[in-house]
Amino acid sequence: MNITNTIWRNCNAHPDRIAILFDGHPVSYRALRVRVELASARLAATGVTCGDVVALSIHNNKMSYLIVLLAVARLGAVAMPLYEYREELVAGNRIHSIVLDKDEGWRSSNLPALRYLEARMLLTSPVEGERFDVPPVAQGLDEQPWLIEHSSGTTGRPKRTPQTHARSTLLASLSPRVNQDDEERVFLFASLSIAYGINTVIWQLYRSATTVLTQSTKLEDFYAVVQRDRPTRVVTTTGNAALLVAHAAKAVPESSVTCASIRSMMVAGSFVSPALREGIEHRICSQLEVLYGSTEIGVLAMSTPETRAARPNSAGRLMTWVQAEAVDENDQPLPHGQPGVLRFKSPLLTTGYLDDEQATARAFRNGWFYPGDTGSVGAAGYLFLSGRIDHVLNVGGEKIDPHLIEELLDEQPEIKGSAVVVVNLDTGIPVLIAAVEALAPFDSEALKRLCHKRLGERYMPHAIVQVDALPRDESGKVMRSALAARLKISSETQRP
Repeated sequence: MNITNTIWRNCNAHPDRIAILFDGHPVSYRALRVRVELASARLAATGVTCGDVVALSIHNNKMSYLIVLLAVARLGAVAMPLYEYREELVAGNRIHSIVLDKDEGWRSSNLPALRYLEARMLLTSPVEGERFDVPPVAQGLDEQPWLIEHSSGTTGRPKRTPQTHARSTLLASLSPRVNQDDEERVFLFASLSIAYGINTVIWQLYRSATTVLTQSTKLEDFYAVVQRDRPTRVVTTTGNAALLVAHAAKAVPESSVTCASIRSMMVAGSFVSPALREGIEHRICSQLEVLYGSTEIGVLAMSTPETRAARPNSAGRLMTWVQAEAVDENDQPLPHGQPGVLRFKSPLLTTGYLDDEQATARAFRNGWFYPGDTGSVGAAGYLFLSGRIDHVLNVGGEKIDPHLIEELLDEQPEIKGSAVVVVNLDTGIPVLIAAVEALAPFDSEALKRLCHKRLGERYMPHAIVQVDALPRDESGKVMRSALAARLKISSETQRP
């Protein structure tokens, strides 16, 4: 088995069909195959072979990144994206080569003798007279990794998760959407270096469908791409969706007309507040799908307009291939509806983290995966989330679950998103601070009193401050440590 086998069958069966529409330039399945095979031949000529780890630091061209990624997989080598913490990632892996953007000046100070390849050199069309042999596709790799993915890193350094050919093939074959349309034109407005992004493209290629990509991260360019390429579905992160809604409110008054081709929008990465959901439905499209899952186990549940009508406070219904339980502190299953620590089983579950026995032991136990979330499971398969174990805040010895405050704030129509962190005052005293993204002016003192009334004295923030945007990683999750570092609150800001 090789992750690219099904894609190559589609290249042969539908050579003229558009595989990727990149910034308005169509790339057919035939052209995709030719480009990947050329890149694989040039990689092989540099000595890359089955089992070698090839790090990818290609950020300036998503099309180049995708082609090199598939070429590495075709050879049976292992691709590893590099972004933040790249010095640490390079030092912690046995890297054969690093593929860089054009004119990229970075070189690892940890391993300066590594082989550095320029992506352009691998992808340039052959010159007249140039000969190269396309290496045979590496087979029999079912349980061998082809990609090393990284966790979001919101609670510490990213953990590395190897993805095998068999697991990724199964992942691409299972769809969270029941009524999928193979003629869909999916616009991925997210990074390819995160699992959610690359899995979306692989899933489309497995269905011989079309993926729309743009290199730009500018919000105005999103609407220009939609108007030009007419995608039928958008896949993005919660953080990106919030930015798109805010931009439309300010600069694209007719965004619903611009987005008329979009039949559905799928987001993942973090909680979607009622205000953000309303903004998406009003300004982009009415069919919003919210995924809950992780790199380690794939999609676990999906919220749709139908599930929200049936269970408004749920994270959606579990996928048919997922088993879920809430357990107590002794790992004993709890009855349906009773909250506890959540754990999951799925055929998509990975076996653990690379070179991190402690993290593996915490998250993977007896065939179950423990993502660190708390909540409950209903008898009808609805999943309810209540918070994260590692987000519990310590304020002067008191344990505070920030999710309770964030949930209450996010219910308010003027609040688009919120995050609660502990910040030390200039006197050194730790206090709760709520940072919010707002759709309209709000009364911070009234919101503080609401928290006091609904949740009690210890859950009332010392201050509620407005920020232009909460700091988020590429998957859309709030970076709490970065947020806390930004907030400066004076001791003169007193609670009423």
